[in-house]
Amino acid sequence: MTPSTKVLAIFCLAGLLSSLTYTSYSAWVSSLPKADAESHQMGLDDLRSPNYDPAKAYERWYAENVHLTKYYDRKWPIFCFTFPVAMSLALLIAVGAGWLQRVSAPVMFCALIPVYVAPGLVLALCAVSWFILLIPSLALAGYLLRLSVEIYTSHRPRRFVLTLLITSVCCSALYLVIAAMLPLGRNTFASAMFIIAMEMIAAGLYGKALTPSSGFVARPATVSREG
Repeated sequence: MTPSTKVLAIFCLAGLLSSLTYTSYSAWVSSLPKADAESHQMGLDDLRSPNYDPAKAYERWYAENVHLTKYYDRKWPIFCFTFPVAMSLALLIAVGAGWLQRVSAPVMFCALIPVYVAPGLVLALCAVSWFILLIPSLALAGYLLRLSVEIYTSHRPRRFVLTLLITSVCCSALYLVIAAMLPLGRNTFASAMFIIAMEMIAAGLYGKALTPSSGFVARPATVSREG
């Protein structure tokens, strides 16, 4: 197995673990309201009790919903940081194993900054309108990943954003097909498959672009690696 293949494998694995972390947590959080509703369903006999207090029932319902809110709020930091952390670990492993060129710590730090910005940018734009801005947000994330590669290697990979954009469109089409085949309101599986596929592809392309023998035709960039 060549070093470039090892890099591709380690980055794809990192993308898989990152996406599984978020989708697993998201699925668990989505199951909490159902479990809470089932617990309330078991207590419907209390309505027939002369001691039933609507005010206390509401307070219990409100307290449980507030309790669940903190789990929902944790989804977004997990989404924003699992991918960058996974890419950072994959990069450290690849460099430590000698599969990627070594650079100074400041250069590596600067190269990772766009990677940490990308998921938050996707989340912010999709919060406005995921249906309209999903593909543009992924394209902007692709530019940030390309900038990261450019800082690290001092070369700008060509066709990187275009390749990521084409795969994004294909994954989006696949998502719509799977979602259309599922019952209404049961598209969690389709969303999970989309996220897993996109993170693995983005991670693989990112790792491949970092290798000296990358299939992306590159030209020298103007980014300085001094320091």
